Amino acid sequence: MRRAGSRGQASVELIALVPLLVAVVVLVWQLAVLVRGAQLAQERARAAALSLHGDGIVTVSTSVHVPTLLPGVGTLRVPARAVVRAP
Repeated sequence: MRRAGSRGQASVELIALVPLLVAVVVLVWQLAVLVRGAQLAQERARAAALSLHGDGIVTVSTSVHVPTLLPGVGTLRVPARAVVRAP
């Protein structure tokens, strides 16, 4: 048997939970974008270092701009560095 004052309480709780779920999804998505940006930056730095290899050690630094989903954040840059040692 229901109480008279509990009608619609589940709907109110669900509405209160929706912003939290949206925030978690946005943060997880932004983390995934950052990880992929880091992978791309590392691949680019490694490819550049391998193309420049000569005698000795070659060090290349690069960065990749990552799109942001978070409000108030301008742009994000993911830096990477690669070192190639020639035999």
